[in-house]
This record gives sequence, structure tokens and C-alpha cells, in this order.
Amino acid sequence: MKKATLLILLCIPVLLLKAQFNVSKTSLVGKWEIAIFSFGDLVYYDLSKDSLYLASNNLNTSLANPSEIMSKLTREDNTKSLVKGMYFVFNTDDTYTTSTDTRKTVEHGIYQLSGNNDTLIMQVNQKINDVIPPPNKMKVYLKNGRLILSILNGNQLLTLELKKTK
Repeated sequence: MKKATLLILLCIPVLLLKAQFNVSKTSLVGKWEIAIFSFGDLVYYDLSKDSLYLASNNLNTSLANPSEIMSKLTREDNTKSLVKGMYFVFNTDDTYTTSTDTRKTVEHGIYQLSGNNDTLIMQVNQKINDVIPPPNKMKVYLKNGRLILSILNGNQLLTLELKKTK
């Protein structure tokens, strides 16, 4: 009896931990804005702190050429302005939109959770160069009330940490 009780007590934290990270359609529905954007070990941008980290090898390769540094910093400013104010809206009818504060809708399509609710598949509805692109398949989980989306882009992991606003 003591062994069974101990086994049950040991399983409870594991189940609670697993439940904390699972995403359900109910938890996904709503408006989510980008809180943190990272691209591998090259870029880390925390929007709430307006803190941008660039890997040193990004700048070290250009130290001999100041115009190259300015070009890289300008690209980073463009990235900051694109990411800042960007949000996702997941609706109950399995549709989504991606928008920014400065532009209305950037993208719209349909979504679904698959696997053990650890993969989010997003299919864009509009054509790009007369072709509908293949769906994006992202790893998805909840961490401290934030939605974490990650997708491999080349050999770097692109990660978005989203906070719910509605």
C-alpha cells in the first residue's frame, strides 16, 4: 500500500508539469503579441525591455568596414520595427490572422494542432507569386503562461515567445 501511495505521489508532479506545457485549442484561441524573438544564437530581442542582442561574430566580421556595420545595424532596426507590434489572432473556427500595429492583416489562413498538441500547423490562404506556400509546422508549448513557437529555418531555430493580450 505504501509503494502504491508513493508511486501516485511521484506521478502527480509529472502530470502537473506535462499539463502546464500542453497547448489546447481553448488555450490557443485569442490575441497573442510577440514578447521575445530569437533566431538561433544570432539574434535575441526582448520587446518588453527593448533589448537586442546580436552575436559578436555578426559585428566582428565587419569591424574593418564601418559602412558594413551601419548596414547590419540598419537591418536590425528594420527587424525590430517589423517584430514590434506584430501579433497573432487564433479564432475558434480554426482560422488565424497575423497583423502588425502599422499594417492591417499581414497573413491569414487556417491552423490545427497535431501530434500530442505539440505541433501547430499554419496554412496561409493567400497566394505568393501565384502559389500557395506549404504549411508551416512549428513546435508549440506553453511556458509561464506564454505561447512558445519554434521552427527550424535553415540551420537556425527561430523562436517566438508570445504573450496573450485578449
